Amino acid sequence: MKKPFNTDGVNAFQQELLSAPTDFRQLQILRIRHDFKNFVCDYFDFSESQLQQIGGMTVQGALAFGKAIADSWALGLPVDFWKDIPLTQKDAKDIILSQTNSSLARPAQIWIRYHPLETYYEPNEAAQFENSNFQKIRLR
Repeated sequence: MKKPFNTDGVNAFQQELLSAPTDFRQLQILRIRHDFKNFVCDYFDFSESQLQQIGGMTVQGALAFGKAIADSWALGLPVDFWKDIPLTQKDAKDIILSQTNSSLARPAQIWIRYHPLETYYEPNEAAQFENSNFQKIRLR
């Protein structure tokens, strides 16, 4: 059964995956690393507009998310994932991905946040992310 694509659903999925048998877990790590879009569509329940956004991701973006998530899971760490709740249907959406480039074993961080279309945030405003490799994708 697919999980809801929200903070609780993603975190529950990760808990199940990271406690699964090693062979299954390794297969899923390979799948998300190389086929991010299909992987998330197989395991999460998305709205039609979310499916369109996933389908519209660039190859580079999908590879970046797949690699960051797979690297965290390969270390046995769940990704730090937060998904805010939009205040209105017209809010803009930012998807912020952070992954450290250090030798420290830290998970990737993903934050999906919403804000009015006319509000723009700079990367330094996402100060809660400890990062050395910061990537932001703006969606409408």
